[in-house]
Amino acid sequence: MDSQINDRIEAAADRRRSLDEEHAAVLSAELKEWNAKDEKAQELKKEWIEEKRAKAHASLEDVEAARTRFQVQDAIRESATLQELQEHELQTALALDRKAANIDLIKEKQAHLQGSKHALSSETIVVADDE
Repeated sequence: MDSQINDRIEAAADRRRSLDEEHAAVLSAELKEWNAKDEKAQELKKEWIEEKRAKAHASLEDVEAARTRFQVQDAIRESATLQELQEHELQTALALDRKAANIDLIKEKQAHLQGSKHALSSETIVVADDE
């Protein structure tokens, strides 16, 4: 009878060990599954962060490009304004040169006319003396 009891105790202990091993295997499989899910979640989080970083970087590049375009357009406008100013100054200088040339021409004509009048006066005087 003791041997039957010992056999039953031994069988119960074997069964207990078998159940413990099965339970440990199930727990180990669940742990591996949870670890795999955690790793996948970490990967997805890293991908999401990289995607956000790439979008932010692209957005920053867009802002930088827009700022550069604005600066170029501003420089073009400033250059056009300076060119208009230079053209205006050139036109003003040309007008002043023409005016000065016209004044000089008028003075020459006046001097020529006065010279002609003086010459005519002298001739008239001379003619008057001859008579």
